[in-house]
Amino acid sequence: MGHSGLMFDVCVVGLGPAGRGLAHRCTTAGLRVAVVDPRPDRLWAPTYGAWTDELPDWVPSQVVAVEVAKPIVYTPNLRIVDRPYAMLDKAELFKTLTLDGATVYADRAVDITPDTVRLAGGTEIAARVVIDARGLPAPGKRPAAWAHGIFVDADVAAPFVPPGECVLIDWRLQNGTTNADPPSFLYAVPIGDGTVLFEEVCQGIPGGLSQTELRRRVISRLEANGVHLNGEEEAESCHYALDQAPPPIRHKGEVFPYGARGGLMHPCTGYSAAHSLRMADRVVEAILSDTDPARALWTTRARLVYWMRMRGLAGIGRLTNDQSAATFDSFFRAPLRQQQALLSEHEDVVGIGSVLVNTVHHTWPFRWRFDLVGWTHRKRWVRN
Repeated sequence: MGHSGLMFDVCVVGLGPAGRGLAHRCTTAGLRVAVVDPRPDRLWAPTYGAWTDELPDWVPSQVVAVEVAKPIVYTPNLRIVDRPYAMLDKAELFKTLTLDGATVYADRAVDITPDTVRLAGGTEIAARVVIDARGLPAPGKRPAAWAHGIFVDADVAAPFVPPGECVLIDWRLQNGTTNADPPSFLYAVPIGDGTVLFEEVCQGIPGGLSQTELRRRVISRLEANGVHLNGEEEAESCHYALDQAPPPIRHKGEVFPYGARGGLMHPCTGYSAAHSLRMADRVVEAILSDTDPARALWTTRARLVYWMRMRGLAGIGRLTNDQSAATFDSFFRAPLRQQQALLSEHEDVVGIGSVLVNTVHHTWPFRWRFDLVGWTHRKRWVRN
C-alpha cells in the first residue's frame, strides 16, 4: 500500500458544493488540505437556489445568476414572500471555490477512518481531521424529495412565469391530480441562461413518485397555463433523502460528516448548498482551535432546531393536496422572522417553535390539524 508521505490538517472526501466549499475555506485559513474525488474537475449537475441572505459574505455577487426580490407562493391563495431569492451560477460558484494550495487526489475513497483515507489506487492519506462530504445514497423508502424538471425558453414560459418573477411553491390543482393522489407542488424559477425551470416536487413521502408521473404533472400544469412544449426541452431529475441526522453528540474521534451527509440537508425544504457554505467557517474555526467540529457546529440549540424540522417533515409527508395547501398558506402568513427560523436559521429555537405552533393553530379546517401533528393518518401514503 502506498502512502501520501504527508500528514495533512484536513482531508475532505467528496467535492460537491459542501465539500468543495469547506475545503476552499480550509485552504484560505492556511490549513494543509487534501481533497479526494473521482472527478474533481466535474461541474455539478443539479441547479441550486438559495435565499440571498443565506449566502456567506465571502461569496462574490457574480455567483448569483438571477435574483427575484419577491418570490410568489400559491396556496392556492397568492402569497408574496418579501425576501430575495437567488438562483446560483454553478460555473461561477465552482470557480469561486478554488482549491489553491490543496493536494488533489482524483480517486475514489474505499476506506475512511478518523485519521486516514485509503484510496482505490492504494494510496493512504493521513490527516488530523477527516471529513466525509460525499452526499447521500439513493433514499429507497426513506422520507425524501423526488423531483422532475423541464427547462423552458423564457419567452415561451412568460404566460406562466413573467420576467423578473418566480414561483417558489404552487399548490394549485393544475397537475391532473385529486386528493386521492399523493401530493406534489410546482417550483418554477428562471435559471439565468434564458430558460425557466419548471419542476414538480414530491416531498416527505416514503418512496415518492416516479419520474414518469412527475413529468406528466409538470406538463399538465404548463398546458393549464398556456405553455406548450416542443419536445426538445432539456430535463433534470433528482431524488434525495431528507432525514439524514447530524453526527451524534459523543462524536469526537470519529469521521466528521458534512453537508447533506452530516445533517445540513434541510428536512422541510431539501436545501443544503447555501447552508453548508455558510457553516464552513464555523467548522474551520473548530479545526484551527483543535476542537471537535461536530460539537462546534451541532450545538444543543442547533440539534433542537433540527428535531423540530423533522417534526415538520413528518407532518408534510402525511397530508393531502388540500391539507398541504392549507398548511403552507398558514405558514406563509407568519411574520418573516418566523418563516426564516424554519427555512434558514441554524439555532433559532424560539422562532421555529413559534412558527410551528402558529402554523398548526391557523391551519383550517380544524380537523386537518390532527393529520398534521400525527394523531390521524400517520401512514396515509406509506406503501406496503
